[in-house]
Amino acid sequence: IIPRIGREHIGTYTCLVSSVAGSDEISIDVSVASPPETSTGSNDNGPRIIISRVNRPASLHCQVDAFPPPEFEWYKENVPLQELERKYSFNHDGSVLNVMKTTAEDAGNYSCIAVNSAGATTLGRGC
Repeated sequence: IIPRIGREHIGTYTCLVSSVAGSDEISIDVSVASPPETSTGSNDNGPRIIISRVNRPASLHCQVDAFPPPEFEWYKENVPLQELERKYSFNHDGSVLNVMKTTAEDAGNYSCIAVNSAGATTLGRGC
């Protein structure tokens, strides 16, 4: 019995039984749903201050640990960013915001929200 299950209990557990009549075993995989959180347990791994030259690309990273894997929402000055705007793109899981060609208007506070079925966390400034 695990009284308070946590991430440290994730893994495969095997029970092996043996007697004079023979032996048998069964294995079970344990997954633990956990809300997104930074690897340090604080909100300091969010998008950082970056300096980019005008007309150059820039990337912001939203790094969290979570199960199941989270979905990411990106904001600039509390306004949601859409990939449909030609200026922005996201990596395959949405954790990286790419600004294709920076302009002076790109300066500001960026933040991301990581959300899964176990909870959510906001990283960065704003929101």
